[in-house]
Amino acid sequence: MAKCAEEALLAAIEVYNKPLVSYREHTVALLLVNAWEVLLKARIVQGNGNDLSSIYRREGRKFKRSADGSHRTIGLRQAMTKASIGSEIRQSLEGLLLVRNQAAHAGDLPDGLRRQVHAFAAGAVQNFAKCADEWFGLQARVPYLLPVGFLSDGASVQATGNTTQRHLLKRLRELAATPVDAESGFVVTLRVTVALNPLSSGGGTIGATSDPNAPKVRLTDDELLKKYSLTHADVVKMCRREIPGFKQAQRFNDAMKQVKKDPECAHQRKLDPRSSKDDGRWFYDPKVTLALLERKLGGDSA
Repeated sequence: MAKCAEEALLAAIEVYNKPLVSYREHTVALLLVNAWEVLLKARIVQGNGNDLSSIYRREGRKFKRSADGSHRTIGLRQAMTKASIGSEIRQSLEGLLLVRNQAAHAGDLPDGLRRQVHAFAAGAVQNFAKCADEWFGLQARVPYLLPVGFLSDGASVQATGNTTQRHLLKRLRELAATPVDAESGFVVTLRVTVALNPLSSGGGTIGATSDPNAPKVRLTDDELLKKYSLTHADVVKMCRREIPGFKQAQRFNDAMKQVKKDPECAHQRKLDPRSSKDDGRWFYDPKVTLALLERKLGGDSA
């Protein structure tokens, strides 16, 4: 059950981190609520000797059943009570439930709520990873929810949204302002920001990095080849064209070794990723690679 909850969590992150999906906030709320409900039920079952009946709904002395005859299980709020979670997790999930209910039953989440949805969802992801580890030894290596695009602050909803939307925004702000116990390690909301950096080739602070602790974003082969579009021969041609006095000599070879160490400049594509003997083939980002080589070589590479 815990592993299934983790899969729901990863699915939520995968969809949310795709910038072209317009249903991002709706989907992340629906899937994160599902992930947490299953995780909490797993915790309850664990605490009751792996007895599944501990999460069944009762009707008097009997278990309540659905029309197809299967057992009906408790909902998220009942699971939150039975699993004895802290106030930070409870408030975080209350915020997500508000968003989930609006998304599932009305479907109209305005753009102005994006920042609040991201903050609650990011907090729920961090709390999930901590609980999965503490309760089940399940080390969920989850990436961050990236605030892709520029997010509004909710002012437009406050001014022009309908009554339901304004109430939802007000309630989310109240929950986000809940005091937290810093020693618990849990949060109600978590904010991840993106700052503009005009010196960065991508126009922002998100880019390739060798930092093992950095959030992971997976790119397809087509996306990688779009960024790293040059072969070694292409780099040489580019240098001959762009760097005055360029010579393909030892200084150039030394500089290329530095280029290969920078994940923003170069990407190694292996035929067999499992083989340590497969040297593969290197591809290079034109703009970043040229900038580095110009610094290393200047006007004379002899």
